[in-house]
Formats: sequence, structure tokens, C-alpha cells
Amino acid sequence: MLIAFISCDDDEKLDKTLKCSVERIDFGSAQDAMILFIETGIDWKISSKADWVEFSVEKGKGKTGVLVGVSENTQLQRTDTLRIEAGELQLKIPITQQSASIISYTIGEQEFRMVLLESVQYKEADFYCCETEVTNALWAQVMGGLPYDTIPGYSGDRSAELPGLPVSYVSWYDVSNRFLPALKNLLKADFRLPTEGEWLFAAQGGKFSKKYSYSGSNTVDEVAWYGANSMGHKVVVKKLKPNEAGLYDMSGNVSEWSSDWSFPASDQKKIIRGGNYTSTSSMFSDAVSDCLVYSKSQTSPSCYEEIVYGNGTKAIVYRCSTIGFRFVVSAHPAGN
Repeated sequence: MLIAFISCDDDEKLDKTLKCSVERIDFGSAQDAMILFIETGIDWKISSKADWVEFSVEKGKGKTGVLVGVSENTQLQRTDTLRIEAGELQLKIPITQQSASIISYTIGEQEFRMVLLESVQYKEADFYCCETEVTNALWAQVMGGLPYDTIPGYSGDRSAELPGLPVSYVSWYDVSNRFLPALKNLLKADFRLPTEGEWLFAAQGGKFSKKYSYSGSNTVDEVAWYGANSMGHKVVVKKLKPNEAGLYDMSGNVSEWSSDWSFPASDQKKIIRGGNYTSTSSMFSDAVSDCLVYSKSQTSPSCYEEIVYGNGTKAIVYRCSTIGFRFVVSAHPAGN
């Protein structure tokens, strides 16, 4: 338990200041408390605008111990300011409570969870990653319909398992310009696609990484749905084991959009990470190369791509049938 001391020079002295032995107060995400010892020769009071901060006493005179408590934080990092006033003197102490390790959000009847990925070097780089690929159920709850509804005669995902399957047939623009803005508006959080680096860090298991070949195992069948075990179809999320950080299906099921452009940028393609339900091993190796943690590909953000064959003929190919996504949010929102 942290103990801090606040003192005020006697009201009759010329040097009238409030002094504190700490510059800021930091709590973890759990319910916790600390003691502030306030000593003044005049009346004082302590306050905060946050409903997650409580005091054992809010005013007094002379030397008093004040228990400052915080409730458990189940959301993103939160901050406020403690204000201690004694006569005309005022002291402001920043107070911060760290993010929860897992955050649950609910939209209508649909719940999803975000898992904290803590940087091994830079605290400001901490972020949350969606526990699973975005499902049909979540997409439909946010958007009011499914992308397959616009494909004439499509029936590939029409089954009892439809809600739990990862969404696909969504372009990078569908995700970035339609779904994520709608989700932000509903939940008032700055959700976005992960960068290539963030996706890789998450797939490796974050700070808990054991350097597996695939996301969560050296055995592909333990963690990924791919050509040999998927029966040629997407599979309901969370059926296989998670990786070290608690994230599912990062090596297979559907490949996933990132926010980054391929190099050179003139190619106008977006980076895709992770294998999918059609991925196969090569004739030169038993490894399913597309499902390996470091594997990546690229495609047009619109999902339509012009293919030029050896005989010079051209074709427009739709590339998004095996591509879905998951999203992230910073653990330290701007201003905190």
C-alpha cells in the first residue's frame, strides 16, 4: 500500500504552499487503496470528479490519514486528478488506474473480448487485440446484415454455425470505412486494424511468446484450420487452442487484413497476415507455410485484382473469400 504525505505551512507563515511526497498516484487494474497523510494548520478538503475514486474522509483539520480507494477497472486505462484545498491553497495530483487484462464489450446480444498485449519495452505501445476473428454475428450486429447478402445465389455460409464463423468477403475498405467507424460510434473507443508489427506481436503471444512456428504451437493442427483439416470451409472460432496471449485462430481459418501497405507503396496493395482454411503444405516441406507466424501476403484493398496470364490475357479476380480481420485499440488512449 502506497503512503504519501501532504503538508501545508502554518497559515501565519509567509511561505504558504501545499507540498506532497509524490508527483502522481498509479494503481493497477484491481481494486486497491493507499493512504494520504494530510497535515495543515487550517481546514482542508479533498475531492475527485471520478466515480471510481473514493475517500474515507473528504475534509478535516490538522494531521489526518485519508484512505484513497479505487474500484476494479474492467475497461481501458483511466485518469483523473485529486484536488486538495486548504484555504486559498490548492494541490492537484494526477491519479491513473491501469487497463484490465481482458475487456468485454457487448453490442445488443453480442459480446466480444479484447486481450491486453503489453509491450516488452514501451508502455505507450500497449494495445488490446480482439480475442477472435470478427464473426458473422458481430458483423451483422454492427452492420445490420452480412456481406454474403450481396452475393447472388451465395449459400456457402448458410448453416446452423453461421453466427460463429469468421466473416469474410469483406474488403479492406469495407472494414476501414464502414465497419470500424460504426463500431467506434457504438462503443466510443478508437478501434482500428492492427499494423503488421502489432499483428505479428500478437500472433507470437506477446510478452509470453515461446517462439512457436505457428501461433500457439509447433503443431499446425493444434491451432489452425487449413486445407487438410477444414474440409474446405471456415470453422466456428475458438474451437482450437489459443496462443500464449489467449488469442485464437491467428494461423488459420481466415487470413486477416492489416493496416499497412505493401512495399513499394506504388503497388497499392494491403498486407494480409495468417493462413486460412485453404492453405496447404508445399511439395518441399511438411510445414504449412501460409500458416507460419511470419508468413504474409498482399492484395488489393478493394479485393478486386487484375491477373495477367502467360498468354497475355487478363482477368479480374475477387480475392476476399478467404480474408477476414480482427481489430485492436490502444491501451493508453490519447490524453491519458
